Amino acid sequence: MNSSYSKIRHIQESNQKLEKRFLINEENADIKYVLPNFEREFDEAKRYKEFQGLSKKKWIEIARNGSITSFERIKKNLGNVDLDFEKLDRDKKSRFQSDFKNKKIEAPIAVKLNKNHYDLLGGNTRIAGLLKHGINPKIWIIDVTKKYER
Repeated sequence: MNSSYSKIRHIQESNQKLEKRFLINEENADIKYVLPNFEREFDEAKRYKEFQGLSKKKWIEIARNGSITSFERIKKNLGNVDLDFEKLDRDKKSRFQSDFKNKKIEAPIAVKLNKNHYDLLGGNTRIAGLLKHGINPKIWIIDVTKKYER
């Protein structure tokens, strides 16, 4: 009897977790994503050889020509990501939580380096935080497989 009770209790707890996650998703389905702050991300962009030597103006021009995708679509090919929200920078987590409460999130940025490789340029805390709340984050993709004139 104790074994049956334990199994039932486990199923009930699992159902409660799923219900809670579902409610969070429903409640926050109206998150608004805003364009990344390309000017602020310029220093991060210079880490990539593809952007070295570009003026800030040219970087912003290239970055603005990006597109949006979901984390789920690229997660297996996305590098430079730490999804352990609890271990991330306290100030960044606080900023995320404030933005999340206001339902307005700046889109994280990933660089598409080739067909099967993306690298997260900025927005790790936003991705980890949204996933923690059961939301599949939108990510701004800058495709450097295309050739740009310098």
